[in-house]
Amino acid sequence: MDQPEDDIDFVTLHNILYFIYIGCVNLPLSHTESLPEGYPDEADPFLLFRAADKFLLPSLKEQCFFHLEHGVTVENVAEMLFHPDCELHTELQQHYMDYVRYWYLLTKARYKGEVVRG
Repeated sequence: MDQPEDDIDFVTLHNILYFIYIGCVNLPLSHTESLPEGYPDEADPFLLFRAADKFLLPSLKEQCFFHLEHGVTVENVAEMLFHPDCELHTELQQHYMDYVRYWYLLTKARYKGEVVRG
């Protein structure tokens, strides 16, 4: 039980507790207005997703998954797919692999001059 991968950093823990008591977390680009005093620092979405899974917080896990799912770009998909925490969560791996597959097929079709419909 005393494994380094079981450790949780302060920012992630602060976001977990804030979510339990207040109902929101600080994920990148998840806020548009000024933040109240005591609002947690921005959390790493992977670490928060993993912690939400570990502490059985399904609504927070869904929120993190939504953020990870919609935050993927051509520029960051490899980093996200090979993130150490991703290998433990097949739903994330599958989403990132589908994303890579989609862009591969899209690029291949464009190269061949085919019309691509979204």
